[in-house]
Amino acid sequence: MPTEQKSPISHLAISSDNRFVATASWDNAAIVWAFAPGEEPRQVARLPGQGVPVWSLAFSPDGRRLALGTANGEIRLWDIEHRIQVGILQGHGQPVWQLGFNSKDNSLVSVAPDELRVWPGAEGNHIAPRDPARVNALGEKF
Repeated sequence: MPTEQKSPISHLAISSDNRFVATASWDNAAIVWAFAPGEEPRQVARLPGQGVPVWSLAFSPDGRRLALGTANGEIRLWDIEHRIQVGILQGHGQPVWQLGFNSKDNSLVSVAPDELRVWPGAEGNHIAPRDPARVNALGEKF
């Protein structure tokens, strides 16, 4: 484990170009690491968890954004290059277990114990939290 990682790693995501790895740990933070062949990983950004455990991670297809699914049902969107939070998606009432981006339309899929949501992509470099499609555990839209 890299020395900057003080707490055990609980989740990870790899960017589509294999240049970055994001790790979440039990100290409620996420760290983005840069990897180069033959070199040790180096920390690019530390994203504070703001007191809420991070349960899932996903890089956008272009590798510029990272989505963090939290224990309180929020999804936090970060701009990796500028190290700023660019949005919060709210709607899940339970922890966000899994996240994934669709490279064709830039939508984000999130999964909680009781539902799956699809957050439509938006023009530019952000995701709009507008009218997500909701699917219950049986696959029925509601």
